[in-house]
Amino acid sequence: MTFTASPSSATVVVMTSTYLLDNPFTFRDRRLGGWPLAKGWVTFSLACGAGAIANVGISSYIFNAHVVGWAPAALSGVMIVSMWNCAVSSVLTWRTTA
Repeated sequence: MTFTASPSSATVVVMTSTYLLDNPFTFRDRRLGGWPLAKGWVTFSLACGAGAIANVGISSYIFNAHVVGWAPAALSGVMIVSMWNCAVSSVLTWRTTA
């Protein structure tokens, strides 16, 4: 598997597992269930999609520029986009109704 394909597939797995853990733990006061849980995964994935693209792009650029090895390159991409993903998904997926 190429370096770009590897974090891309890992990103989908991590986004799904993060969503399934965030729902009952991080956002337990706004927990989604049933059909809203499925719709929430879609909005969560869309919200984190920009972060996922940025993560893969940043880590691939750093790795391909031979700045560092694959692990620090991947970690740098994760660190840069994690705050974005949290902020955007909390507004779009687990928003409170007024």
